Amino acid sequence: MLYDPKWQGQTEGDPLSLASLIAWLEKQPPERKYRYRNPHSCLVAQWLKAAGTEQWVLHADDVSRLFNGAGDFVVMGSLFGTAADRTFGAALDRARAIRPSLNQHESPAGGEIRQTFFGDH
Repeated sequence: MLYDPKWQGQTEGDPLSLASLIAWLEKQPPERKYRYRNPHSCLVAQWLKAAGTEQWVLHADDVSRLFNGAGDFVVMGSLFGTAADRTFGAALDRARAIRPSLNQHESPAGGEIRQTFFGDH
């Protein structure tokens, strides 16, 4: 088996940041598909589980608020996207595309989601 140094990399900082999602997506098989409408195995649920959150099911409104309102675009692609848009590779491309427009130090989902998942006050 080939070794990829990214497998050992730890994402520092905010576990709900766009940088964290990108780092996680880079470790996923790009051709692997996910079902957006399944809240237990959609892309966001899989990412939150991997981040170690206690709760990992987000409501549609919460997904929409991720990454300063770009959560739906990252997760679903265009409004009339196809099943090909629902792969980890396509999501990685979309996440990288919006990265320059975000402040990497700002909480991507806001304090409400953070408090729900991590109990921060």
